[in-house]
Amino acid sequence: MRCLLDTSALIAYLGNEEGAETVARVRNVSSLPFIALSELYYVADSYIAAFAQDTKIPLLTKDEDFSVLKDEIEVVWIHRKK
Repeated sequence: MRCLLDTSALIAYLGNEEGAETVARVRNVSSLPFIALSELYYVADSYIAAFAQDTKIPLLTKDEDFSVLKDEIEVVWIHRKK
């Protein structure tokens, strides 16, 4: 099924939230409008996570927000809060 993805679908997919599996099933045949990407401007980490996932390049960070993606991308921690 071809779909037009909105920002919430992309966030669900990237964050492995409820509905992520639905997005995963259709992502290769769906479209993501540029405006949805620009809506994520304030969440630039989403772009970074997607790039790390697509390229299989480990992400070097100290941003704890990436911990939710530990099963999707390889995260190399600079410093973790104790």
